[in-house]
Amino acid sequence: MPRIMDRCIKALVSCVFLLSVSCMSAGTVNKGQEWRRINPDSALPATSALSQTAENRKAEILKALAQAMRDDAYKIQLKGNFDEAVKKYRKSLAYWPDSELGKYIQQVEKNAVHSLTGNQPKNTLSQVSISDTVTATIRNRSKSSIYIFAQNKTFSPDNFFRPGEIRSVPVQMSANGTITFYAGSDGKVIASETWHDNPRDPNMIPCVLFDDLSADKKLSVMTGLR
Repeated sequence: MPRIMDRCIKALVSCVFLLSVSCMSAGTVNKGQEWRRINPDSALPATSALSQTAENRKAEILKALAQAMRDDAYKIQLKGNFDEAVKKYRKSLAYWPDSELGKYIQQVEKNAVHSLTGNQPKNTLSQVSISDTVTATIRNRSKSSIYIFAQNKTFSPDNFFRPGEIRSVPVQMSANGTITFYAGSDGKVIASETWHDNPRDPNMIPCVLFDDLSADKKLSVMTGLR
């Protein structure tokens, strides 16, 4: 079934791509006829822009498909199904390569191994102390680059996230066990959100998502499984 689905997706991409090229070609023919009518003794202009536009359209389609797959993988990962999430992430790389995502997948794979072998940390309140460091999953789902960082941090290259980028980042908890995350650009904070879940549970981690499609809440923090 997955192979059939992959073939259907690739066929869909090809059809949309060819349809785009056909529409642009028809427009080019009409423009060429108009050019000849107005300039009968002049040569037609170069059509290299047509092929470039077609390639750009194809790239947009492939990137959108990859983004949809990564959205599904992220939701699966939050449920603790790391093995299935890794498969989805890797499949998306075939449509839109991303070196940073490749590094992140390696971390998710380690979590998958811990989950399968039973080496997951035990859920004991004494195992993680207040003011300890936890690893947060931070993702920029917007179409623009953005800075995302936790409390006691500020704007720096280390917390700069490209569109679609996702990383695991160590963050420090407050004395009361909460973590506040910030998002901003041009040196200005545009959104903030605080994680209130049980900070002493070693199996729980903050999952931060920035999405500029939401008008009321661009930054959200959920709880995921380690």
